[in-house]
Amino acid sequence: MQSLFLRENGSMRHDTAEEIARNSKSPEYEGIVRSFVSTGDPDSLLGKRVVLIDPSEKGALPLYTGMIAEALKAVGLKPVVLGSWRLQVPDLAIAWAVYRCLPAERWPRPRGAKYCPAWRQAINWFGCALVVVVAVIALRPKIVHVQHPIHPRLDPWLLRILTRLVPVVWTAHDILPHDPSRNAVERARRLYNLPQRVLVHSVPAAQAMEHIAGVSPQVIRHPVRQLNFVPDRESARRKLGVDPHRRLAVAVGFIRAYKGYGLIADTWDVLGHNAPDLLILGELVDESEREVICRLQAHPRVDVRLGYASDEEVIAAIAAADIVLLPHKSGSDSGSLHMARAVATPVLSSDMAQLADSVSATGAGRVLPRDPAQWAEVLTGDLPTCSSKPPPPAAVGEEHLSAYRTALRLWHAG
Repeated sequence: MQSLFLRENGSMRHDTAEEIARNSKSPEYEGIVRSFVSTGDPDSLLGKRVVLIDPSEKGALPLYTGMIAEALKAVGLKPVVLGSWRLQVPDLAIAWAVYRCLPAERWPRPRGAKYCPAWRQAINWFGCALVVVVAVIALRPKIVHVQHPIHPRLDPWLLRILTRLVPVVWTAHDILPHDPSRNAVERARRLYNLPQRVLVHSVPAAQAMEHIAGVSPQVIRHPVRQLNFVPDRESARRKLGVDPHRRLAVAVGFIRAYKGYGLIADTWDVLGHNAPDLLILGELVDESEREVICRLQAHPRVDVRLGYASDEEVIAAIAAADIVLLPHKSGSDSGSLHMARAVATPVLSSDMAQLADSVSATGAGRVLPRDPAQWAEVLTGDLPTCSSKPPPPAAVGEEHLSAYRTALRLWHAG
């Protein structure tokens, strides 16, 4: 049986699935869970387990899952995270318990191969799905909350099994798949119709969900990290080795096609030597963006630092910046937006509907069309300010609790 890893209160244990089942009955967990859902009383959720499923190994999503776990703790729930066995985010240990048990998000593929064969993907997914089902049976939660797909083509099979055991809630971070094909959209439609409740972070995202899948999701606020320490601008710039006096724009995170870095390259071409300094920090994920990155590297005002950026590096970059750039062509939201809110650094965002709504609704910065001339004018003029007031964890937890109660009622009624 595949091993599971539990990290709780800063300690690490190595347990098999059978041991987890036994531990779930130990005094350590006494009173937390007695059985599968046995009542439709919404108050029965209080003090009970909620399993959060997130196969991501690094990046913004595991941090998001950790924030949700903290929010659920704040309203009296007992979150348990089923995370990747290669999870690289220590802060996720803020959750009540973290089981590092899911195969890594990236499919294993032969060395030098561009794609993973379908049969390997299927085997990997089957192993991951098996771990999820065994863990849910062992942990006996009141709710299963999926934060990220394991495999969009195969996940409906897993959801059909899980919804027979327990109510399932799904957070849709990107309403439409980055693959815009008709088949991909149809798969998304089927997926969104299986959970008892779907959550989104903006009204435009909810409208898109209704149009695509005929599902009315619940709109909840995006959590924002409560940072214990944020470096001041001077010390952050000194740590990064950037000019302490010049205006600095940053773009951080995984470099993907949908994030639209071509707009940044076009804007810096327009500005020439009048451009502010620009720091690009992140891992190049989509090779289609390499040409754009090469253009940026050739600009004298641009510092491109490729490679996975740690949480500490991202916070330092945003703290050092005068403005955070979000030039997205598509996508529903941005982890960089909410990290900028946590640090109180303003953002400049494209007018992509769902992201623009999040920026405007939170007072995080300014929204502009994807026009290099307009971006150039703002970047060399008066910059926007950040007036965002992040919601406290308990407020986010209450919104999730409301969604869980609805899911519980629908599951009993179904």
